[in-house]
Amino acid sequence: MGGTWRAAWEAPEAQQEQQQQKQQKQQRAHNTAAASAGASLDPKEAAKFAALASSWWEPTGPFAPLHRLNPARCQFIRAAVCAYAGADPSSPEPLAGLTALDVGCGGGILAESLARLGATVTAIDVTRQNVDAAAAHAARDPLVAARVRYECVSAETLVERGLAFDVVIASEVIEHVRRPDEFVATLARLLVGSSSEGAIEGDGSGAGGGGGGADPGPVPGSASQRSARGRHGAAHGAPPMLGDDNTPPPPRDSGGEPGEPDNDGAAAGGSADDAGGGGGAGGAPAGLLIVSTLNRTPVSFAVAVVGAEYIAGVVPVGTHDWRRFITPQELSLAAREAGLAPLMMAGMGMTTGGLMRLTDDTSVNYIASFGHAHTAELAT
Repeated sequence: MGGTWRAAWEAPEAQQEQQQQKQQKQQRAHNTAAASAGASLDPKEAAKFAALASSWWEPTGPFAPLHRLNPARCQFIRAAVCAYAGADPSSPEPLAGLTALDVGCGGGILAESLARLGATVTAIDVTRQNVDAAAAHAARDPLVAARVRYECVSAETLVERGLAFDVVIASEVIEHVRRPDEFVATLARLLVGSSSEGAIEGDGSGAGGGGGGADPGPVPGSASQRSARGRHGAAHGAPPMLGDDNTPPPPRDSGGEPGEPDNDGAAAGGSADDAGGGGGAGGAPAGLLIVSTLNRTPVSFAVAVVGAEYIAGVVPVGTHDWRRFITPQELSLAAREAGLAPLMMAGMGMTTGGLMRLTDDTSVNYIASFGHAHTAELAT
């Protein structure tokens, strides 16, 4: 009897101790996220991912959707960079000679793919747990390790250091930041060729909106538009949407099949100062910004929140706040205010086999590229 009473009293105490340990773990994650001075991300949002840091490379874990998304975003990045820089998209390493910054790199899924495409990559995140997870996965591939540097630092800190990159990518990040407009402006200042010239005029209404509206398209007559027309057959002034019959060849590296993560690697430690700098050998006229995110539409609420979190359970409940989703118009306007011109855009949709592919439907996931306004001159 005494043992029974003792067990009854000890059970609540054990539960209370477990709850305290859980709260302490969450608080440590929150403190780590908040520790990066000037961090763009909301510390609470960053703490969500810090708590899941050990799961980045689990084939069926909470980040499995990112593994399925990775081939499509790499395909867009390959096409957008090659069109802007005049590089050969069929090259096995079309990003060779270019410096790339992966902002909000998480466990390194995209950073490793960029390295395999030939880029010299700096990958940053504001949570130490994510950087450590990426570094742990780094040791598996010495080739990639030689091309990637990770650092726990904010994008704002890199601006303060005066760094610049040929390509800056923020993939599935902007919907988690506190002030998206300021975040885009920070990214713009990290591009090679950044200047204090004013933002281009316009209200950004050329961007496609809810339900898969039209793409903002390139600035008429720009070098990037001429290259896009030459490679993808877009008519003058028509938006070079990627996908369907207009889809370029897929990159050699797809970032790993779902359920079978790559044995990729990336070098941990070091400083981003060593990798940033003055333009790559790819010949890009100036820096290129690429952003992928979720559109704020009824469809995205049904698919990304209700479906993914509450029905299918493929991501933890609370991963996304639909009110933070960014429409293409809002993203285009923020870019214009930062002095960038919208160039290319594509939707990313699910196939029957569970993979993501480029499409012209931007109602849920979409990805877009932007170039410096002062390099996108109108044709005379």
